[in-house]
Amino acid sequence: MKVSKEVRIGLLVTISVFIFFAGFYFLKGANIFSSQNKYYCYFDKIDGLQVSANVQIRGMNIGRVAAIELQGNKNVKVTIGVNKDIKITKGSYAMLASADLITGVKLIKLTIADNTEVLARGAEIPATLEKSFLDNVGNDVSPVVTAAKVVMAELDSVVSGVKDVLNDKNKQAIANSVASIETTTRNIAVLSEKLRDQSDRIQRIMMNADTLTANASKTSQQLAQAPIKKTVEEMQVTVEQLQEIVKKINSGDGSLGKLVTDKELYNNLNASLGSLDKLMTDLKAHPSRYINLTIFGKKNKD
Repeated sequence: MKVSKEVRIGLLVTISVFIFFAGFYFLKGANIFSSQNKYYCYFDKIDGLQVSANVQIRGMNIGRVAAIELQGNKNVKVTIGVNKDIKITKGSYAMLASADLITGVKLIKLTIADNTEVLARGAEIPATLEKSFLDNVGNDVSPVVTAAKVVMAELDSVVSGVKDVLNDKNKQAIANSVASIETTTRNIAVLSEKLRDQSDRIQRIMMNADTLTANASKTSQQLAQAPIKKTVEEMQVTVEQLQEIVKKINSGDGSLGKLVTDKELYNNLNASLGSLDKLMTDLKAHPSRYINLTIFGKKNKD
């Protein structure tokens, strides 16, 4: 049977279109020849999710978004096709997430629960939305912003307080204080210089002080070793003997006691001393009266 030219052209166009779509889906990662299990997810919003978007498990593509339908004013129904070799267990959930931070392409991420019960084809998979980068940053920055507001308020109070403190009168007082501090610093510098100049003298003084301390220690040791107790006992005996002598003198015992207590003896001794003094005076004045020498038989006359 001879095929007409028109039929051949039609078959060629049909095959070309089929190859075009097959190649298109192949480039997008979909296999039109493989069968898939369909599941349903419901989202409040899909944020730009498109049909044929990837469905991933742990970053690996295992299916595609088959259809997106708006369910009235409530939510959006998303039909996903998952390869038959993937078992979706009870407790798994689907997350609408961004493929990257730049392009903003959306995809579905499946998290498979550790369960032995497998969901049937056409079952609903619980859905959730992944927090965006800005949401995470907002959550992280929010406490910092709150703390910064508190710090700014306190800083504003401090600045206001500083302005109140730094009035003209206080400024002058602070300037005077700074000048006094500078003067004190200069005086301390001068004193340090003088102390540095006198360091040798101070060192000698310290050495002398050490020597005096050593001598004092040695003297103290010698005093500690001296027979002070024996000396005190001997002094006490001497004092007692002196007291005994004084007692005897006062009572008239002995010559010294009689001399002290006997008034007549004192007067006679005094008179005798007076006569002896006169005798000595006369002897000095007239020695020939008491000493008679004869030279060659001749007698001297007074």
